[in-house]
Amino acid sequence: MVRASFVTTLAGIAVVAAACGGSGTPATGSATAPASADTGAEFPALRVTAKVTGINYPIALVDTGDSVWALSHTSATWSRIDPATNTVTDTVGVGGPYAGGGTLVDGKLWTLDFTGMSVTALDPASRKVVATIPVGLDGGWLVGGEGAVYAVGNDAHDVQRIDGTTRKLTTLAIDPACGSTPAVGGGFLWMVSWDGQLCKLDPKSGQVLAQLDGLGAAGSMDWAADRLLVPTQDGGVNVVDPVAMAIEATAPAPPMGTFQGLRYTLGTPGDNVGILGDGQSAWVRFSGPTVGHLDLAADPAWTVYAGLPTGHDAAGMLSAYGSMWFSDVDGSSVVRTAIP
Repeated sequence: MVRASFVTTLAGIAVVAAACGGSGTPATGSATAPASADTGAEFPALRVTAKVTGINYPIALVDTGDSVWALSHTSATWSRIDPATNTVTDTVGVGGPYAGGGTLVDGKLWTLDFTGMSVTALDPASRKVVATIPVGLDGGWLVGGEGAVYAVGNDAHDVQRIDGTTRKLTTLAIDPACGSTPAVGGGFLWMVSWDGQLCKLDPKSGQVLAQLDGLGAAGSMDWAADRLLVPTQDGGVNVVDPVAMAIEATAPAPPMGTFQGLRYTLGTPGDNVGILGDGQSAWVRFSGPTVGHLDLAADPAWTVYAGLPTGHDAAGMLSAYGSMWFSDVDGSSVVRTAIP
């Protein structure tokens, strides 16, 4: 799930390291003053095993069963990464020069082309664009699931639903109170507003089936571990039971820690948050060189890992081929790590 706008870089808050003095305002880079004895435990390290370069602003990572595909936001191209060699073997343009989204539905890679204001479907087997569907959006969200893809403009009050098989476009009117941030999971379409109202919607009609207020949402969410995870503005996560439509638990922001002599936090969410389900747990990345593993089996518990490249966007994250994969937008690369 990715929100983006028609600009060279995406808007987002990149809080990746905490300053040691002054006002306490979080810094936007990885370098801070040396840690003192009371700045928290040492974060465990992610072991980087490969770095795949030459992919401009990788905003989404998708596993197609035989390879990893990375979508470039700033060139509107998909790059195929061979997991056996960690090299790019093919690149395919889908419009552009700007694109967002990036999801796999019905065996096709779907993208929101900002310049052409259309949704495109790429067949990863033939390496050809097999559908271009005008939606009139030059930015926003693109999510996929339940046999369809859903395109939503920034601050829009309708959803463009495209059937993954027939490619039929249907416009769903959405209650404005539900906001314009979508997710798909559990058989439903979900929308959340910036002021924390969550709506459970019929994925074919857009009808509101249930609502939950008071999430204090940061304008992002995702489906993981059969739940909805909604980041809080301070860097925690609300865990929503999708059946009861209630907050099952709240995981407060994890404490500050150190890594190689510097202080770090998990950060706070911006426009593009990485959330990845992992059985009864989830990976959560807000920005930069840290990622949190959130155990949901009982009381939510964080383990924060460090060692990723410093950056200001965290959307691309994947677990595949016995590894974790992370977008490094500032380094124009995809980083592969061992699974801790």
